[in-house]
This record gives sequence, structure tokens and C-alpha cells, in this order.
Amino acid sequence: MAAASANAALPKLTDAGTQLDAVKGLADKLPADGKKALASAVAAGIAALKPMIDPLLANTALAPIVKPAIDALMAKLDAIAKA
Repeated sequence: MAAASANAALPKLTDAGTQLDAVKGLADKLPADGKKALASAVAAGIAALKPMIDPLLANTALAPIVKPAIDALMAKLDAIAKA
């Protein structure tokens, strides 16, 4: 059942990645102060997400399904947080 839920979530994770690409494109156009504020907010969001994501990635049944999508999302978030 958990694997089915994980597979069902993959399109939403992929869509979130597409949305983050759009956010990154807009963030690149912000002035320096705006980039800094956004980076700070995203970094705080990453810190809040980590405790929710880590158990998923530790789950041997779910990790093979969701890890690639989560890794891609986290890389995009990290890029925004470091802008």
C-alpha cells in the first residue's frame, strides 16, 4: 500500500520540480536584497522539510521510488537557498 501511495505521489513531485524551475527563473530576476530574502526563506523551509523527508528516504520500501524525485527537488531548493 505504501508503495502505491509513493507511486501516486510521483507526478505531484515532478510537478513541484517544474514549479521550482519557474520560481528559480523568477528569483534570478530579483534584486540582491530580494534574492537574499528568498534564499533565507527557502533555507528555513528546507530545514522544516528535512525531518519529514528523512524518514521517507530511510524507508527501504519507499526510498527506491521517491528518492530520485526528492533528490531533484532538494537540489532545486538548495540552489535557490544559495542564490
